[in-house]
Amino acid sequence: MIRTLLAAALLLLSPLAASADDTLSWARSQPQPMRTVLLRIAKDPAFVATLKQCPGALYRASTTRYRSDKSCARKPNACLNRCLKGDQSSCFNLANAMQTAAPIEEESQFAYPLYARACALGNANACVNAAATARNGDWRPGTRPARATAPACQLKTYTDACANGAAWGCFMEGNIYRDGAPGTRPSKARADALYTRACALAPRSGACKSAYR
Repeated sequence: MIRTLLAAALLLLSPLAASADDTLSWARSQPQPMRTVLLRIAKDPAFVATLKQCPGALYRASTTRYRSDKSCARKPNACLNRCLKGDQSSCFNLANAMQTAAPIEEESQFAYPLYARACALGNANACVNAAATARNGDWRPGTRPARATAPACQLKTYTDACANGAAWGCFMEGNIYRDGAPGTRPSKARADALYTRACALAPRSGACKSAYR
């Protein structure tokens, strides 16, 4: 009897994992024009599948260069359409819009798949953003992706992104060695070398600012 009561108490105290229906219900409650985009992402099997994948394992090299587009905040459906057709920049810009230009609460479950798709299409910076969003983003209870937040995945993603020219990948990898994150030993020398590479890749980027370390 006591065990049953304790189990019931723990169940009440523990956040319940969000189901697919919960996600759809939440998406339907959001304002337009973002509502339609959220529902399309939530119902797309390919996007949903990325929630169980490590961003570092998705990356495929590409010669396509990233281009900024601020219209994704105003016309998210058009941006999503381009993303689905293989435009990595549109995937990246739409995720950014969700987080900044047209922010929505608990957006990470939708921004993460967009960054992951951009990563798979050859945007190394998107791989960094996907891993960072998985670990540090605003997630609904029970939806944070376990594989993407695993220490081994975090390190692989940032290491590979750094090797592929993403300054923030070097910065985040540097932080791992600075802190001695799980699975790694602290190494100031290695962290400093990675910060130096981040500055060499993008001297004007925040990845080169010592205040962020």
